[in-house]
Amino acid sequence: MSAMHSVGWQSVFNRLICGSTAFVPRMAEIRAVQATNRRRLDDLLQSPIALRT
Repeated sequence: MSAMHSVGWQSVFNRLICGSTAFVPRMAEIRAVQATNRRRLDDLLQSPIALRT
């Protein structure tokens, strides 16, 4: 009984770790995309050629 209980907790713990490690790169990816989009927007606003076209 106690062995089953510990195995259950281990699977829950592993699932939490796997979920968080899968989530962290996704958050970093989203932040990187937001940063590049912001940079692109700044470049567009600053370049007179982009404003002309």
